[in-house]
Amino acid sequence: MKILEINERHGYVKVRVEYDDDLWVLSMVIAPGASALTTRDVRLGQKKRRVPMKLAIRVKKLEFQPFTDRLRIHGIIIKGPDEYGLVV
Repeated sequence: MKILEINERHGYVKVRVEYDDDLWVLSMVIAPGASALTTRDVRLGQKKRRVPMKLAIRVKKLEFQPFTDRLRIHGIIIKGPDEYGLVV
């Protein structure tokens, strides 16, 4: 894992995952209010497409899937783009 930025004032660390084991480490340290750049399915009129966006979520459950090399973070969206109406 490569640390790209540490901001103690705002309380975040920006990292780049380089190996599968990095996902396991992240699953042990991610805290509530985590934010990430992700993609979500958004319905635009009659069409549906995946749109990249930055979301902050209240983490409820973390699930590391070693067989697919994915870290799934489940929770409630607390901050995101207003134009899609995702925030509770």
